[in-house]
Amino acid sequence: MKRGHLFILMLAWAMGATACFGQQKGAVHGVAIDSVSREPLPFANIFVNNTTLGTSADQIGAFELKGLPPGFNDVVFSYVGYQPRIIRFYVADGATIPAGSIALLQKPEEMEEVQVTGKKDKDWERKLKSFEKIFLGENNNSENCKIQNPWVINFPEHASRSSLEASASEPIEIFNYGLGYKIYFYMANFSANPKRYQIVGQFRFEEAEPLEASQAVAWRKNRIDAYHGSERHLFKAIIDGQAAEEGFRLYVEKPGVPLPARSDVFGNELNKSVVEFDPEGIVKKGPNPGEYTIELPPRLEVHYVNEYATKKYYKDVPFQVSWLEVDKGQLTLNEKGVVLNSIDLVTSGAMSASRVADLLPFNFTPNVEVGNATVRIFPKLSGWSKYRRMQEFVYVQTDKPYYYPGERIWMKGSMLYRDNELLDSLSKVLYVELINEKKTCVAREYLHIDSAVATGYMDLPDSTSEGNYYLRAYTNWMRNYGPGTFFVKPLPILNITDRVLDDAVEYDTTSLLVHFRTGKASYTTRDSIGLEIQVTDRQGMPVTANLSVSVTDALLVKNVAGQTTILDFFIKDNARPINAGFEVVYPMERGIQFRGTFVDDKGRPQRTDATVVQREFNTVIPITTDRHGVFTVSGLNFPGQLDFGFQALTKKGKPYGKFSLLPFDFPKMDFEPKNLPLRIKDMSTAQVPITNYSPGANTVVLGDVTIHGKRVENFNPRAASLYGKPDYTVNGDELRQVFTGNNLVQALQGKVPGLQVAYGWDENNQDAYRVRLRGGSSTMGAGLASPEPLLIVDGVPFGGDPNVSIANYISAIPTQTVERVEVITSAVSLLGTRGTNGAIIIYTKNTGVYADADLRDSYPGMQTLSIKGYQKEEPFPAPSYAKSKYTPSTDLRATIHWEPRITTDANGNAQVSFYSADLEGVYRVVVEGLASDGRPVRGEYEITIENQ
Repeated sequence: MKRGHLFILMLAWAMGATACFGQQKGAVHGVAIDSVSREPLPFANIFVNNTTLGTSADQIGAFELKGLPPGFNDVVFSYVGYQPRIIRFYVADGATIPAGSIALLQKPEEMEEVQVTGKKDKDWERKLKSFEKIFLGENNNSENCKIQNPWVINFPEHASRSSLEASASEPIEIFNYGLGYKIYFYMANFSANPKRYQIVGQFRFEEAEPLEASQAVAWRKNRIDAYHGSERHLFKAIIDGQAAEEGFRLYVEKPGVPLPARSDVFGNELNKSVVEFDPEGIVKKGPNPGEYTIELPPRLEVHYVNEYATKKYYKDVPFQVSWLEVDKGQLTLNEKGVVLNSIDLVTSGAMSASRVADLLPFNFTPNVEVGNATVRIFPKLSGWSKYRRMQEFVYVQTDKPYYYPGERIWMKGSMLYRDNELLDSLSKVLYVELINEKKTCVAREYLHIDSAVATGYMDLPDSTSEGNYYLRAYTNWMRNYGPGTFFVKPLPILNITDRVLDDAVEYDTTSLLVHFRTGKASYTTRDSIGLEIQVTDRQGMPVTANLSVSVTDALLVKNVAGQTTILDFFIKDNARPINAGFEVVYPMERGIQFRGTFVDDKGRPQRTDATVVQREFNTVIPITTDRHGVFTVSGLNFPGQLDFGFQALTKKGKPYGKFSLLPFDFPKMDFEPKNLPLRIKDMSTAQVPITNYSPGANTVVLGDVTIHGKRVENFNPRAASLYGKPDYTVNGDELRQVFTGNNLVQALQGKVPGLQVAYGWDENNQDAYRVRLRGGSSTMGAGLASPEPLLIVDGVPFGGDPNVSIANYISAIPTQTVERVEVITSAVSLLGTRGTNGAIIIYTKNTGVYADADLRDSYPGMQTLSIKGYQKEEPFPAPSYAKSKYTPSTDLRATIHWEPRITTDANGNAQVSFYSADLEGVYRVVVEGLASDGRPVRGEYEITIENQ
């Protein structure tokens, strides 16, 4: 199982300073001595734990530690070869405390001579790498951290292979080049296994000296970045009553609902399994001056919306998500948000990724002066300053500038992002519409955005009327920024007898150049053409770019002045202040989304649990309607038009009610049309070229194939156990004898020893379940980890996903369709880590729950509704004359070649190849695209074609 899904425990590194900062600083003075001989310990280290406050004793062991803030301070005394000692001092405002003699005890192992060699074996080196990953972390800061004395770290040989333990003979020295700290860690304990880790000890920080002013500013920025979104930042914001303003959104599991099935679409879970948590009134004065206590639920979900996640937990939440579990329901903090009883706190998710590389001293303040200059504070993002960064734009290239009825429009959408780091976190659905002069949408396609590119086509019926049409493209997220951010370009559709006359066309130049090279000066008809393309800047340096190539017959497709090109594509700056507000109305779509309603048998909207089934992709989606009967399903990824089954069951397992789809709220036609200034002549005869290639006489078309075989006699379904011998097998007939309505979860209980079903009800008295098997590891994890076994239905695995309960899948399978159920209670080696908690294997009568000709065969009473998904991808049809140039059919293609996805290599090079058609003349090659840095690329080239 992945560590991110498990308990992550990091024990307190001690309190440090709990203070009312800004008051008079205090001091502690005394002498460090040996506890046995009473001899002074010269130059001993004395510091406040987890801070940069520290000093050294003099040659007779005397010390004075100044600058202590009022309140409790954990002061650490250390000396080489001695056990560190921690003493907590309460420092009154401006007070100096005489500590007297501080006796340190010598380490037993240091009493004998220890030989240290500079050589370590390979096993030690392997363990050191594992130690560094856990200790320092695996984020950007960890790459800038280095342990400078790794030889002091020892790994005991008795530890098991699945765990890691470590000790250190001296303080571990770490230099954090990213944050500018030298750190000394006095390690008391380190242990880690696949489920949790513990790091216990004391930290002493020293400020590094910057080599130049710019390095000081960079360190300052990195420290503030490390602070923002941290556990300490959250608690400080809660103490100040500014959690929402600081970017934190808090949620708690819905009262009265047992640990529910959780999907990876947060919008579907809000107000169903989780509700907003208001931190108002949870902060109280603590037991000591400068301390606070906060009352928290056992489990708190935290979204930090000012930082984008590197690892996403929800499809529709691009921000950092964490979970906090409080053992005793109460935390004690100082006024800086430092948790003083952190042993009672377990974090998972984004916050748990922070380790020593992100550690800041407790006396770090996000807004202080450095020297005589005030360092610029990097503010938290909100309103327009936040959502401006998330803005996206689109440009759509088509293979031609105008069309005739009956033709196909080939198109490519290129996405451009204000912040390219968010490429994978933004929209996945591009809407492309063809709109007529009356501003009526006559065609609409949903294209899948993959790596900032969406490709597709539109077929124009033969009955399409001539006129000025417009191609409009947008994402649902773009609607939040206004219709002015949509892409719109004119796309005329001509009468079948119209011919476009030639125009002199000139295009702007760009900072990037497109170079073309062919193998010959000219080609013949039906010839193989190879075209090499290179993109460089004006200094000749290669440029990586994503391109599309359109090759058209210049006789059949004229160049048109005034057409929209990628050179017109740029990031538009909205004229609004950076601190302006911004309201999100339209959600980010990470996949196909649809909304619907449910009414009961009397036609009344009702809140209920229901199941959505898509048989072709083995998809079962649990949904819950709201009190108006409305539900939303989002984040789907499927092509074409597919049937989905919908079913709601009564408590007795009988289907009831009716589902309907709500129409999608497409944006209004709010744009100013601009038409292409075409010069057209009516030729009285058809001008429509043959644009779509049809198979010729030499094309081999495969005929029908009949497969003959022998029927397997006396098939024994029990012999089909694919995952080893089951511990228990229950026949479908046995399940149907149990009076549980149609609920397979309830039917299984009592039939399988060790199978436990945890029951609960939501506020609508709808059943909720959780399944466990005794005998598997079944260790409850943190985050959304699941202790449930893996579910396999006719060879298709379900579960293993910590966000979704298998109980929902099982309860959606009618008992009358079940052939048998096999249960393996121990770990299933064939299934790897997914089978750690055992497996429940269901075989249906049809050897495929979703394989029936009709969903209603497997799910009696299920209602079927058709949903439109992404457009199915199709390759550009083109002939191959490799074997023979002679066919009885005529090749009069207008678009000779269309290739929408071409990426140049490290040298800026790319290649395309195609065959010429039957008309001599000139081919126009148009290359458009975006460089990796977002700069537009455009180039044109001509290829001469002669009769053979």
